[in-house]
Amino acid sequence: MLKHIYKLFFLIVFSICGLFAQNRKLEYSLKLTISEGLAHNGITTLFEDSKGYLWIGTYDGLNKYDGYQLKTFKNTIDKNILVSNRVREINQDKKGNLWIGTDEGITIYNYSEEKFKNLYSSKFKNKTASGPIVRSIIINNDNGLVVCATEKDGVLVFNDDYNFLKQYVPPRSFSKEEILFHHGIELKNGNYLYSTSIGLIQFNYKTKKFKQILKETIKFSKSVSRVDNNTLLVTKSQGACFVDFEFNKKEYTFKSKQVKFKSEQLNSSLIDSVGNLWLGTLNNGIIHVNDVNSLKNNRKIKQAVFKNKVKSLRTSCIIPGINKSCWVGTFNEGLFKFELNENPFKKYSVEMGLENGVKSNFINNISVIDNSKVMISASRGGIGIFNTTHQKFKELPFNLSEKDFLVSGAAFVDSKKNTWLRVGNGLGISRVRRGSRTVERVEASEGNSLIKHIQPRSYAEDKYGNIWIGGYSGLHKISVNKKGDVTKIESLNAHPIFKTNQLDLVRYVYVDPSYEFLWIGADSSGLFRISLDNKKPLDELVVKHFVNDKNNKFSISSNFVTSIIRLPNEELWIGTEGGGICKVLESDTEPKFIPFSEKHGLSNNVVKSILYDEEHNLWISTNVGLNKFNTKDNSFRRFSKFDGLPFEDFWFSSARLNNGYMLFSGLDGLCYFNTKDISNRETLPKIEFEEISIFNKPISPKDTLNDRVLLDKRLNELNKITLKHNENVFSVKLTSLHFSNPENHFIKYRLLPINEEWIEVPSSQQYAQYNGLPPGEYKLSVMASNSLNNWTKPRELSIIIKPPFWRTIWAYILYFILGALLIYTVGYFILRFQSLNHNLEIEQLEKNNVKEMNAAKLRFFSNISHEIKTPITLISGPVSILLERFKNNADVKPKLELVQRQSKKISQLIDQVHDFQRADANLLKMNYTTFCFNSFLQNLVSDFNFMAKNDKKTLKLVTNNDQVYVSADKDKLEKILNNLINNAFKYTKTGDLIKINYFQKNNNLTVVVADTGKGIDSDDLPHVFERFYQSHIKHESFTGGSGIGLAFSKRLVDMHYGYIKVDSEVKKGSKFTVCLPIITTQTEDSQQENELKILTAENEVEAPEPQLIDSVNIESIKVDGRFSDSQIFFAEDNTDMRLFVSSVLSNFFKVKTFTNGQECLDAMENEWPDIVLSDVQMPELNGFELCKRIKTDIKTSHIPVVLLTALTAIDDQIHGLSDGADAYIKKPFNVQHLVTRVETLLRNRKKLRERFQIEFPLTLEKDSEAIKDNVFLEKLYNLMAENLDNQEIDFNDLAKKLYLNRTHFYQKVKALTNQTPFELLKMYRLKKAAEFLVQKKLSVNEVYIMTGFKSRTHFSKLFKEKYNVTPGKYASKKKSNLNN
Repeated sequence: MLKHIYKLFFLIVFSICGLFAQNRKLEYSLKLTISEGLAHNGITTLFEDSKGYLWIGTYDGLNKYDGYQLKTFKNTIDKNILVSNRVREINQDKKGNLWIGTDEGITIYNYSEEKFKNLYSSKFKNKTASGPIVRSIIINNDNGLVVCATEKDGVLVFNDDYNFLKQYVPPRSFSKEEILFHHGIELKNGNYLYSTSIGLIQFNYKTKKFKQILKETIKFSKSVSRVDNNTLLVTKSQGACFVDFEFNKKEYTFKSKQVKFKSEQLNSSLIDSVGNLWLGTLNNGIIHVNDVNSLKNNRKIKQAVFKNKVKSLRTSCIIPGINKSCWVGTFNEGLFKFELNENPFKKYSVEMGLENGVKSNFINNISVIDNSKVMISASRGGIGIFNTTHQKFKELPFNLSEKDFLVSGAAFVDSKKNTWLRVGNGLGISRVRRGSRTVERVEASEGNSLIKHIQPRSYAEDKYGNIWIGGYSGLHKISVNKKGDVTKIESLNAHPIFKTNQLDLVRYVYVDPSYEFLWIGADSSGLFRISLDNKKPLDELVVKHFVNDKNNKFSISSNFVTSIIRLPNEELWIGTEGGGICKVLESDTEPKFIPFSEKHGLSNNVVKSILYDEEHNLWISTNVGLNKFNTKDNSFRRFSKFDGLPFEDFWFSSARLNNGYMLFSGLDGLCYFNTKDISNRETLPKIEFEEISIFNKPISPKDTLNDRVLLDKRLNELNKITLKHNENVFSVKLTSLHFSNPENHFIKYRLLPINEEWIEVPSSQQYAQYNGLPPGEYKLSVMASNSLNNWTKPRELSIIIKPPFWRTIWAYILYFILGALLIYTVGYFILRFQSLNHNLEIEQLEKNNVKEMNAAKLRFFSNISHEIKTPITLISGPVSILLERFKNNADVKPKLELVQRQSKKISQLIDQVHDFQRADANLLKMNYTTFCFNSFLQNLVSDFNFMAKNDKKTLKLVTNNDQVYVSADKDKLEKILNNLINNAFKYTKTGDLIKINYFQKNNNLTVVVADTGKGIDSDDLPHVFERFYQSHIKHESFTGGSGIGLAFSKRLVDMHYGYIKVDSEVKKGSKFTVCLPIITTQTEDSQQENELKILTAENEVEAPEPQLIDSVNIESIKVDGRFSDSQIFFAEDNTDMRLFVSSVLSNFFKVKTFTNGQECLDAMENEWPDIVLSDVQMPELNGFELCKRIKTDIKTSHIPVVLLTALTAIDDQIHGLSDGADAYIKKPFNVQHLVTRVETLLRNRKKLRERFQIEFPLTLEKDSEAIKDNVFLEKLYNLMAENLDNQEIDFNDLAKKLYLNRTHFYQKVKALTNQTPFELLKMYRLKKAAEFLVQKKLSVNEVYIMTGFKSRTHFSKLFKEKYNVTPGKYASKKKSNLNN
């Protein structure tokens, strides 16, 4: 009986509790699922670590959440980091490391190193084993123990050094089945209380014993929570019960109390920081009780249920969060976040189904009625009166039909409590007088026709009681008298200012409370200010217009004005679409507009409306959320759905009530709140240096970068990091851990000394990025704010970027030493250079002096020679007469002959001086003739026999018996030998030998004049061929003479393109060797004889008529097109022949014709042809003379000559001509033969040019057709060799040394080699460079200097262009080939 009474008592109590409970709806602020990056929607455990991060255990991995991003850790095919992906429990030890319990054991997460390490699993001992399933991890930092409860495997105990101590299993007497531990808490004195599959079990670590608690009352439990120091809340298989406990002496006693929520299967529970109770059900979502103590003591409670509109919501775990929040994990719907504080932002929407409410969510107008009520108008949703205190609608105090109700427009309640509204379409404005239920149409005696055009958007009432209505058709004024009667209706468009541009789309009308102004905001026309005067009609009022002006920084920020408000402190503010808000300065005179927009922190520049609170803060609704603007420090606080806003897209109407409520319209209903309910207290978030990335690559602890470990632990645990100079592009991830709206939480950072000012960004912009920082020491300072704009203390991270080696202190010391050495070296060389320059200047002065002295000497000799010339002539004439008269007088004749010879010698010396002057001016011409050298030399030597006899010296001429014929300038050759023999006589003494020897080799004639005289000192040898040079030995035996003879001789030798050298030894004699390329194969007499024979025969043969010449079809002749630009000079005195041949050749070449050889020769002074074609017999200058002139002149010797002859039987004579033509063609000739012969000569000349393009001097060939050309090129190459390292080589100098002017020199080289002198020199130097690199094994630096190049870069470029490889690689390749 007592038992039944007991049950009845509890039934009554619970019924009473049910009466006390009030159900309400629970709403979450955040939801995370696999769509947001969650590893799995099945969440098994939650844990918020000491650093502020949220760890989420799921059935398929682990997540770390920082409020912005979810980072997943899980096993993959390639990598295992956890014992199992099924995570069941997480806890943190005093070292900061995480213990992660899974279905297969325990994994440790080393927080500092961000590495996972598997600690314990049955698989470690037996690979086929499974478990243990770890469900609870309790860490006791005092005794250093970690107690892990499992399913079926009892309790595992570890120490804080991660060593396994022992496993403890409940005795089998507790249950026949294996016991599943679910959840546990730590009691005092080494006691632990667990909820298990058989109820509550107490484990005492000191005694190592298990004990069942309340086993009769609680036979199953999923969770146990501490309510206070003596009360527990334990979930049962059905419902939950409170359990009182206390510690008596050595043990705990427990007492079960009433059971709550018997109908629910509960598996998790939490008592949060404000005393709320959160219960997680197995299938029915979450139950929230506002006060756990009220529930415990059976007092009235508020209960809320959350099921997320799903059939089954299976709750798994609940934990408290920062900033008064709660995290709830589910097995099937992911993670939810709930705020502990009640949402201050309330709303109305049609879906709420409130009685008498408007029928549309599009709220377009709000009008204040009294301290707590407003009249709300909705688009096609009617009108309603809303009470903010009761949060309900009130029945309208006037009658409206259902039809009129739905189409009624914006309403306004004036100061007399009359209601103004638009009813129906086209009916205009209506009014409901105070106390009346009748809607009457507004009519006036004046302007009544305007009333039907009024479509109101905004109302205002001035101090005179007049109603101002702004709408689609502009602004209208309804004048009301003291009785409340409408007397006049006026339109502002009647004002003269709007005569041409009518005002429309008025958005906002505002009566200024401080000045006699009416402010009007329009959708596109800007802002208007009307000076009010009730005594004047509307069209006479003063209207000021303000629009945006890009050139005026104080103009309004946008022409779309949405709201206007003046604060009690006289500040005027306006809101705009697109331009944010503006503070209006000097609003009563010439306003200045100061804008505040997105860049200052506003959530969106499209401002819908503005209100102010008691502290003069502005509340600004926008297209994207709500903003609170502190007018004192100009700071914004943003609110979004994250903060509880019902919607973020607001509309233009708003209202502020005296009870503290603010109401804002929107497209999705009405949002209203009391500003006092919005908390102004909020904890500051933790700020973390979460990660550093270098070149966009995240760096984790122990990661290697450039062969070194950059971070030995987490970046947040470091005060300093050191980077190399090439790691200066990096970003640091800054995380503000607030788990709230990232748009109203901010981060400030700066990098000193780069940034003096703080950079402020929303907390969602987590990366501070820096590119290309120079080496140095930097300090990164970071602060984080809460939504109230309160800031944390700065956290600092030192970043050191090391300089490269070349910018270190040791490098600078080395630079200093090298710089000092360089300065010393440069100074030394500058002084040396100045000294050398000074020496060069002195040397140049000496040279100039010598040159002037030589010129003076030459002028003196020239003048003296002119003076002597006449006496010598006068002497020579009488001597010749006397010699003829006394030729039979043996005594007189020898003396007269001596006088004659000496006078002749003096005359020759005089001529030599004149020739020397002409040679200096390049005026000395060569006159080549062919003669027998044997006879010439014998005659010359005979003149010296007398001297040898008188001086008792031996003169010996050594020769062989072969006749030697030469083609040379006879006079100049005689002067050369005269000078050499005279010198031999001059510097020998009695009894000495003077020997003259000559011989021929190929086409070279070599003459050696040797003596056994005094010899020449070795210091004087290099200078013997310099003009006016005198021996440095000041002795009469080594001095004497003019110093002209040998210099002149060398000049004459050079003009023959020959060589002269001297070998001498003091007291042993001297030997002068002259080598001249002048050998020919025919005597002058035979040459003249053959020419005479041919010319005589030509005269006897009648010239063939052109028509008799073998004809051929011109079109059948094929000629290489490359020779079409070749120039032919054709000399022919026969007009018909000249015209015919030129007409034929003109088809293939360019032809110029001449009537004789002299004309042709004269033309060659200005232009060189590619070939000369000439007849033999011509007036003035015949073909032979023309050919000889061309071939003997070094300038033109390369031009081929073809002679046309009418003879057919004188081949031998023609063959015997020296200096002859390149070809002879007999008349009559075949045209094909003539053209082919010309083409062949041009082709041979082209091949010869290609041959001459080689970079080394050619060897002379005896039978070569281009002997003179070879000689010219050999001389040119010798000059190039002499100037190989001369970087400042002067081609004018080269031309002068080759006795050509610059033009002829260029033409000659181009004709012979098809290259300019510069190109030829470049190729020659490159070939020499290649030779030096391979054969002499010189370095590139040495070679480019030795070959006359000014820079290595230029040399390497040219070398690669020629050899397709760099100089260094060329040398290596050639050496490798040689070695192989």
